[in-house]
Amino acid sequence: MRIISQKKIKDFYGLPQYEQAKIPLQQWYYTIRNRDYRSFAQILVDFGDTVREKGLYVFSIGEGKYKVAASIYFDTGCVYVRFVESASDRETLLDERDVKRTI
Repeated sequence: MRIISQKKIKDFYGLPQYEQAKIPLQQWYYTIRNRDYRSFAQILVDFGDTVREKGLYVFSIGEGKYKVAASIYFDTGCVYVRFVESASDRETLLDERDVKRTI
């Protein structure tokens, strides 16, 4: 898959309070980059706790400590990282960003 905006991932683990997120986020990045997912079911094989929420795929990273929210376009093989956050901030940030719900 082609991942757009690795910068958001690096910016997150570049913050002093989240530097321990670097290895789990890099592992997620390289796993996604080296796969060719064609469906949500295929993602669940590698990332079983991923959910689809408000039009985004939300990955639980680092034993649930961090979340990566991304738009995924299976037909083009693109993953757009929308935001990265700690699990404790997740609900607030999804609401603040007013992400549209798609069904």
